[in-house]
Amino acid sequence: MLSNLNKRFFNVFVFAFLCLLFPLSCFAESFISSEKVDYIYDKFAEIDCFKEYFKKNNIREELSFEAKDKSGSVRKGCLIPLYDCEELKQCYLDTYAEGYADPDHMRLYGMGKLKTKDEAIAFFCSRVKRMWSSPPKSLYFGVALLNDGYAAYPIVGNVAIGQLVGNDGCDCEVACALVPESSSKGIGTAVGYCLMRFMKNIVPRVKEYSSLKFVGATAKVNNDRSNKILERLGFLFDGMRYNQRYGVNENCYTYHL
Repeated sequence: MLSNLNKRFFNVFVFAFLCLLFPLSCFAESFISSEKVDYIYDKFAEIDCFKEYFKKNNIREELSFEAKDKSGSVRKGCLIPLYDCEELKQCYLDTYAEGYADPDHMRLYGMGKLKTKDEAIAFFCSRVKRMWSSPPKSLYFGVALLNDGYAAYPIVGNVAIGQLVGNDGCDCEVACALVPESSSKGIGTAVGYCLMRFMKNIVPRVKEYSSLKFVGATAKVNNDRSNKILERLGFLFDGMRYNQRYGVNENCYTYHL
């Protein structure tokens, strides 16, 4: 099975679900107003390739989730399309930038080290640019929790999936980073369900995405939480491979759209 794995990743997303639920004492929450969320949703629904779909489907319903923790308590939330605003930019600084995020967590995930502040801002800006092309080359979202009766929502992380267009065999990743107060509360799993549901809905309806039939996924072997999330989301285990870029063993999964 593993001998065919790389072939299957041609024209596939590699869903490296690096669910960074790490204890960052300096990872601060930022808040975004409900009015700004509505504005961003309206802008996202106007992207050419999504216009017809969102004429028939409510964008808030499409990008909403409910997370249930171990006690059975339910918290509602939503995915906010990444937009060039200070609230979402702050989340990227808190995740990736020196002086904002704990450097220890990055040794276990992704590139292995934090970016400078300028690099993190450039990273954010490059993702915004890719998000607002038509069709989006990748999809990036902030993760927010809904506060009933309040005009502002706390942003508790971010999630991304891609590359969706022009994937010539390179590995594409999904990363989900949550603040520590939101870890182990079912939010990572709920965000994953929401994202994959949205992908299943739009892939057949966006011409540039329609050839994608399944999603590849990887998680480091010793990352129990990420492996469990992938299994809950319905990913099928394919085997293990060695990632030469990061020098680690990874479990490989497939999800059929």
